[in-house]
Amino acid sequence: MSKFKTYSVIIIVSFFIMSCSSDDVDAVEVSIVGTWKVQSTFLDGRSVISQVSKVEFTENNKVTFFFLDFPTIDTPEPRTAEWNKNEDFLTIYWSAIDSNFDDTVYEIIKLTESTLKWKVVNSDSLEENQTLIK
Repeated sequence: MSKFKTYSVIIIVSFFIMSCSSDDVDAVEVSIVGTWKVQSTFLDGRSVISQVSKVEFTENNKVTFFFLDFPTIDTPEPRTAEWNKNEDFLTIYWSAIDSNFDDTVYEIIKLTESTLKWKVVNSDSLEENQTLIK
Protein backbone atom coordinates (compact mmCIF):
# COMPACT_ATOMS: atom_id res chain seq x y z
CA MET A 1 0.00 0.00 0.00
CA SER A 2 2.90 2.36 0.65
CA LYS A 3 4.10 2.00 -2.96
CA PHE A 4 0.62 3.00 -4.09
CA LYS A 5 0.74 6.13 -1.93
CA THR A 6 4.22 7.00 -3.19
CA TYR A 7 3.18 6.63 -6.83
CA SER A 8 -0.01 8.57 -6.19
CA VAL A 9 1.93 11.44 -4.66
CA ILE A 10 4.43 11.42 -7.55
CA ILE A 11 1.61 11.48 -10.10
CA ILE A 12 -0.24 14.28 -8.31
CA VAL A 13 2.91 16.38 -7.90
CA SER A 14 3.83 15.78 -11.55
CA PHE A 15 0.36 16.85 -12.61
CA PHE A 16 0.62 20.12 -10.67
CA ILE A 17 4.10 20.85 -11.97
CA MET A 18 3.03 20.24 -15.56
CA SER A 19 -0.15 22.27 -15.21
CA CYS A 20 1.75 25.18 -13.70
CA SER A 21 4.45 25.28 -16.34
CA SER A 22 3.84 27.54 -19.26
CA ASP A 23 4.25 26.39 -22.82
CA ASP A 24 2.94 29.72 -24.02
CA VAL A 25 5.51 31.99 -25.52
CA ASP A 26 4.77 35.59 -24.64
CA ALA A 27 3.28 37.13 -27.75
CA VAL A 28 5.24 40.06 -29.06
CA GLU A 29 2.95 42.82 -30.24
CA VAL A 30 3.68 43.73 -33.85
CA SER A 31 3.45 47.43 -34.55
CA ILE A 32 1.15 48.72 -37.24
CA VAL A 33 3.40 51.77 -37.67
CA GLY A 34 4.94 51.98 -41.12
CA THR A 35 3.98 52.14 -44.78
CA TRP A 36 1.68 49.41 -46.10
CA LYS A 37 0.98 48.86 -49.81
CA VAL A 38 -2.42 47.52 -50.82
CA GLN A 39 -1.93 44.06 -52.30
CA SER A 40 -5.55 42.96 -52.72
CA THR A 41 -9.07 44.17 -52.05
CA PHE A 42 -12.26 42.13 -51.98
CA LEU A 43 -15.82 43.48 -51.92
CA ASP A 44 -18.40 40.83 -51.08
CA GLY A 45 -15.82 38.19 -52.00
CA ARG A 46 -15.02 39.65 -55.43
CA SER A 47 -11.55 40.93 -56.23
CA VAL A 48 -11.54 44.63 -57.14
CA ILE A 49 -8.93 47.32 -57.76
CA SER A 50 -8.63 49.55 -54.73
CA GLN A 51 -8.41 53.29 -55.24
CA VAL A 52 -6.06 53.34 -52.23
CA SER A 53 -2.47 52.51 -53.16
CA LYS A 54 -0.84 52.66 -49.74
CA VAL A 55 -1.50 53.51 -46.11
CA GLU A 56 1.06 55.07 -43.79
CA PHE A 57 0.72 54.84 -39.99
CA THR A 58 2.91 57.04 -37.79
CA GLU A 59 3.86 56.67 -34.13
CA ASN A 60 1.91 59.82 -33.22
CA ASN A 61 -1.34 58.08 -34.26
CA LYS A 62 -1.69 59.76 -37.65
CA VAL A 63 -2.60 57.75 -40.72
CA THR A 64 -2.41 58.85 -44.35
CA PHE A 65 -4.19 57.11 -47.22
CA PHE A 66 -2.57 57.58 -50.65
CA PHE A 67 -4.54 56.99 -53.84
CA LEU A 68 -3.82 55.46 -57.24
CA ASP A 69 -3.53 57.80 -60.18
CA PHE A 70 -6.32 56.78 -62.56
CA PRO A 71 -6.10 58.67 -65.87
CA THR A 72 -9.89 58.84 -66.27
CA ILE A 73 -10.72 60.38 -62.88
CA ASP A 74 -9.28 63.07 -60.67
CA THR A 75 -6.92 61.55 -58.16
CA PRO A 76 -7.83 62.58 -54.62
CA GLU A 77 -5.18 64.20 -52.49
CA PRO A 78 -3.79 61.99 -49.73
CA ARG A 79 -6.11 61.99 -46.70
CA THR A 80 -4.75 62.10 -43.16
CA ALA A 81 -6.66 61.29 -39.99
CA GLU A 82 -6.03 59.96 -36.51
CA TRP A 83 -6.06 56.28 -35.68
CA ASN A 84 -6.40 54.12 -32.58
CA LYS A 85 -5.73 50.39 -32.23
CA ASN A 86 -7.48 48.48 -29.45
CA GLU A 87 -6.74 44.75 -29.41
CA ASP A 88 -7.77 43.50 -32.88
CA PHE A 89 -9.73 46.61 -33.85
CA LEU A 90 -8.46 49.72 -35.58
CA THR A 91 -10.48 52.93 -35.80
CA ILE A 92 -9.76 55.69 -38.32
CA TYR A 93 -11.31 58.97 -37.15
CA TRP A 94 -12.35 60.61 -40.44
CA SER A 95 -15.13 62.62 -38.78
CA ALA A 96 -12.53 64.61 -36.82
CA ILE A 97 -11.21 66.13 -40.05
CA ASP A 98 -14.39 66.19 -42.13
CA SER A 99 -17.90 65.91 -40.70
CA ASN A 100 -19.11 64.51 -44.05
CA PHE A 101 -17.21 61.27 -43.39
CA ASP A 102 -17.93 58.53 -40.89
CA ASP A 103 -15.19 56.93 -38.85
CA THR A 104 -14.07 53.55 -40.14
CA VAL A 105 -13.57 50.54 -37.89
CA TYR A 106 -11.45 47.65 -39.13
CA GLU A 107 -11.08 44.23 -37.58
CA ILE A 108 -7.46 43.16 -37.88
CA ILE A 109 -7.47 39.59 -39.15
CA LYS A 110 -3.69 39.22 -39.38
CA LEU A 111 -0.79 41.48 -38.42
CA THR A 112 2.80 40.40 -38.92
CA GLU A 113 5.98 42.34 -39.69
CA SER A 114 5.14 42.10 -43.41
CA THR A 115 1.37 41.52 -43.74
CA LEU A 116 -1.73 43.35 -42.57
CA LYS A 117 -5.16 41.85 -43.30
CA TRP A 118 -8.25 43.71 -42.21
CA LYS A 119 -11.95 43.96 -42.86
CA VAL A 120 -14.34 46.86 -42.44
CA VAL A 121 -16.78 46.08 -39.64
CA ASN A 122 -18.95 49.19 -39.51
CA SER A 123 -20.11 49.28 -43.12
CA ASP A 124 -23.79 49.03 -43.95
CA SER A 125 -23.09 48.04 -47.52
CA LEU A 126 -20.50 45.70 -49.02
CA GLU A 127 -18.16 43.48 -47.04
CA GLU A 128 -14.66 44.85 -47.63
CA ASN A 129 -11.46 42.89 -46.95
CA GLN A 130 -7.94 44.05 -47.77
CA THR A 131 -4.44 42.66 -47.61
CA LEU A 132 -1.58 45.13 -47.28
CA ILE A 133 2.15 44.40 -47.32
CA LYS A 134 5.25 46.28 -46.20
